[in-house]
Amino acid sequence: FFFELILKSMAQHLVDSKKLKLPRPERFPLSYFNMLETLIMTISDHVYWKNKDFLEETRNANLAVATFVKRCFTFMDRGFTFKLISNYINMITCGDNKTLCEFKFEFLREVCNHEHYIPLSLPIPSAKITDKASPSEAQSAQDVPEY
Repeated sequence: FFFELILKSMAQHLVDSKKLKLPRPERFPLSYFNMLETLIMTISDHVYWKNKDFLEETRNANLAVATFVKRCFTFMDRGFTFKLISNYINMITCGDNKTLCEFKFEFLREVCNHEHYIPLSLPIPSAKITDKASPSEAQSAQDVPEY
């Protein structure tokens, strides 16, 4: 509920301030990005440390964060959103318990369910790195559609 309220407030802010047509990095002030990052990291710490005592609650919190971050792709700078994803999943390492590893993959599964996740993850065709020794590879890079 809390994250849904934030998302609806973000959408309303964009409509009210007529910033919906602006590029994503310019839609929200830097201070908002910082506060949002702090919120996500605070909740991730809670999930990390309380998962043994409150398994179901932390599982729900993990899923809520994943859904929120997934929906941030629509409103916010996508580079910042990928940074949130990276920060969240990097808190869990292979040495952590099985439950945390499950949380990590549940988080990734939810985020990857975004309708544009695969195109967002593809290399940018405008930043082509060509190898003069293999012109066929350079030609195939030009066949990739730009998103």
